[in-house]
Amino acid sequence: MPRPELLLLILKICTSYSTEPERYFLLDLWCYRCMMVWSCCKCVAKYTSRSHLSLHLSSHSSDADSDDDHELHICSLCRGLKDSHFIYVALDSALYCAHCDQVFTDKNILELHIKIEHDKRNVSLFVCLVCGCRLFRRKNDLRKHMQDVHSVYHMDSDLCAVSRLQDITFPCEECKELCVLSKYCIKHKDCTKAMSTPAPSSKSVCIEHSNLIPKCHSCQKCEESFDNCNNLWSHMFIKHENSDFVCNLCPPDSKIVIKYVHLLVRHMKKHHTMQLRISSVSKHIKSKTQIFVDGAIHFKCTDCPTIFTSFNGLKNHLDIHSGEKDYACHICKKVFVRHSTLENHTKAVHENIREFQCKVCGRAFFDVSNLKQHMRIHTGEKKYVCETCGASFVHRGSIIVHNYSHINAQFVCSYCGNIYKNPRALEGHIRNAHTNPQKNICDVCGKEFKMKKLLKEHMAVHTTDRPFVCEFCPSAFKLNKHLRQHYKVHLK
Repeated sequence: MPRPELLLLILKICTSYSTEPERYFLLDLWCYRCMMVWSCCKCVAKYTSRSHLSLHLSSHSSDADSDDDHELHICSLCRGLKDSHFIYVALDSALYCAHCDQVFTDKNILELHIKIEHDKRNVSLFVCLVCGCRLFRRKNDLRKHMQDVHSVYHMDSDLCAVSRLQDITFPCEECKELCVLSKYCIKHKDCTKAMSTPAPSSKSVCIEHSNLIPKCHSCQKCEESFDNCNNLWSHMFIKHENSDFVCNLCPPDSKIVIKYVHLLVRHMKKHHTMQLRISSVSKHIKSKTQIFVDGAIHFKCTDCPTIFTSFNGLKNHLDIHSGEKDYACHICKKVFVRHSTLENHTKAVHENIREFQCKVCGRAFFDVSNLKQHMRIHTGEKKYVCETCGASFVHRGSIIVHNYSHINAQFVCSYCGNIYKNPRALEGHIRNAHTNPQKNICDVCGKEFKMKKLLKEHMAVHTTDRPFVCEFCPSAFKLNKHLRQHYKVHLK
């Protein structure tokens, strides 16, 4: 409350008391019940001193005028006197930050302030700039939220980074009152605009397309039919689980295969601007994939032996099996499932960034995780152990392939009928034998290879480097397989 209005209120109350001691008692009581804090006119920050407020106002320098009025007593943001930036706060509602001079009246905002500005773990945080009501720890979680909730598939996640409380402060869409982690104040959070969904519900849309697309609500596996897409897809996913479907709204020649629920919801929102509500299917799949490992709940992929500690982790993993690759490299046109994988591909392949170098053999890697995996080759550590037979492996991918040998699975080539023990071998066979194989040509001698791995081994012919050194003698080799073959000499 500004000083003139406050004084008028105090004087009005005091004059109602007849004796002077009673008036002084009321003034003392008021002073002990309230405190004066200095409030920013641009955000929700409040300070116990005017000097700290002046320092804070400089953080809004991009919004301030370019003149030197800040050297005087005029605020460069609102063009008013800095002395008018104080308000009175009741002592029983004041909450102090233990790390700085800020004062809060809301416990949740204080916790957010400490989490964002004083967390010693330096955890990265990102906010959705569309709805403004959610924080994310990973860029992938933010991108998934933007796709599933707002149908936004291309965005710059760096613009959503949060480093201070101002980054999650938004004016109310209705009254422009400043709100933290929300775009609607308490008065308007239940208004129609705030409660509206980004995509129309399936029931309203189904009435329109049921007249345009014949039998669009008929089951693709049996004779049943339904009145909307929600009931149709709930029936197909539960009654005909482990089956592949096609989108019931896309043209018949589109051949878009739908296998997982979350990908169906994403597809409907992206291509048909429709919001599906089939939570019963998600609960059904969650219960089907749930297993117990050492007494804890885990979730096992239905297409491979991979196990996850959370259902969201399983859903992110299923993108690999979906075959949907929406992110294409603008240089080589290679497509990827995730935007983060595309970014890593661009840096590692086209920009040739290798910041992490092995101190043993000098080989450089794009990220530290690849370097750590590589170091196990030199240390002999085999971290991944098969629980069935006890075989140990250096890399995680090796044990995943090995696990298929215990389940007697057969993967048949749809082109020639050849049978393989794991999906990785089948995928390589189809790529090299049936589909348009990628030409792997040596830049030095022009020799062509069917597999990229063979080309890499061949490139050792054109170099004098011998990075693979024997631990028992001075022998060195260009290829790791030659070193392993050499070790047999020392075993005799």
